[in-house]
Amino acid sequence: MRSFPATEVSQETVETLMQKFKESFRTNTPIEIGQLQPAVRSASVGRRKRRNRHRGGVGFGHTKGNSGSEADDETQLTCYTEQYRSRRRSKGGKKEKEKKDKKDKKDKKKKKKRKRKRKKKKKKKKKKKKKKKKKKKKKKKKKKKKKNRRRRRRRRIMILL
Repeated sequence: MRSFPATEVSQETVETLMQKFKESFRTNTPIEIGQLQPAVRSASVGRRKRRNRHRGGVGFGHTKGNSGSEADDETQLTCYTEQYRSRRRSKGGKKEKEKKDKKDKKDKKKKKKRKRKRKKKKKKKKKKKKKKKKKKKKKKKKKKKKKNRRRRRRRRIMILL
């Protein structure tokens, strides 16, 4: 603010100071819509709707300790949004969540079944491979035995001759 010399202050009257004070308030404070428009009437009730809550705006004589330059005050915003908070609903009701949970459980069960089937198939394949190996070994042993028998016979025959 600008500073006045002592002689000027003594000349101004209280009325002019009050007028300046009011004018400074009008320029600094944002105008609320509720002040400009009359209250909305509902069709069912023929009376005006009463507002008991103070909306957080700054009126003349009701200063909150700050000038109107702080229009983005957090208290104003919270007062405005708090009223509607109880009406908000969560996304998705209980039934939908239960359905989703059931579906997830079913999917998990299916995955487990698939895993079990894969494991069984792997085990079967391993068993088949083992059996094949065993058969091969047996065949080899038989072949060796046959060879050995033939050799023995030949030796016997050679010895006899």
